[in-house]
Order: sequence, then C-alpha cells, then structure tokens
Amino acid sequence: METPTDSVPNCDMNYGLTEELEVGKYNYKVEIRPVQGTGCTKDITGDLDITEGDCETVFINYNEVFAN
Repeated sequence: METPTDSVPNCDMNYGLTEELEVGKYNYKVEIRPVQGTGCTKDITGDLDITEGDCETVFINYNEVFAN
C-alpha cells in the first residue's frame, strides 16, 4: 500500500521544489489547502536525514491525498 509521501529514487529529475540543505536532520510540513471555498485540506509531515553528497526526494501523490 502506498502512502501520500513515498521516496522517489531519481534525484536528477528537474521538477517540483528543490532546496539545498546543510548536512543534518530536518522536519518538513506540506500544507494542502483549496484556493477558494472548502475543499480538501491535508497536512503532510516527514523527516529528512541529509548526509554529505546525498540527495533526498519526497514524492507527494496528490491522487491519494484528494481521494480521502
């Protein structure tokens, strides 16, 4: 079973948001809100452990987010 946040192994893709981070541990939070009205709202949180020369990518499956 997939979850809304699954790792994507290809860090060479040029899509989404890109951020260079120092080595360390980080927490992230993605807030999904409707542009207007009262639609689907969802908060997705997770952790990243960045090591020297490493690349981490987080995939958010919006189809699963909006299916709930």
